[in-house]
Amino acid sequence: MVRKGLFITVILMLVFSASQAFAEYNTSEVIKVMRGNVKLMGQLKKAVGEKDSFAAADAFMELARGSNAIKDYTPKRGSASDWKATHDALIKAAFRGIGSLAADDWDGVNAAFAEIGAANKRGYGDHK
Repeated sequence: MVRKGLFITVILMLVFSASQAFAEYNTSEVIKVMRGNVKLMGQLKKAVGEKDSFAAADAFMELARGSNAIKDYTPKRGSASDWKATHDALIKAAFRGIGSLAADDWDGVNAAFAEIGAANKRGYGDHK
């Protein structure tokens, strides 16, 4: 019985430490995403200006993917809850942008673009 309890304890510790490892701040990944965001925002601005729905959708989706990849990290500066909320806001704005593209609502696309810019600025200010 003691052996079974020890086994369960070891398994739980491994699961807990594995989940902690995934949330560990990865500086190179964060830098990669942030630099990618700058590039993607430029691409998105161009796509919106040209009313290129496919290019805009690609940029929105890549922005969402980048934020999703790092949203569970614990930031080096600022609170983890603010970090996650900023990335969640960016992801939702990107999805709203894609939805606006589907509805051919360019005002909605522009609003989503502005929301993402604001989330990037807020995150930079809070966590840089």
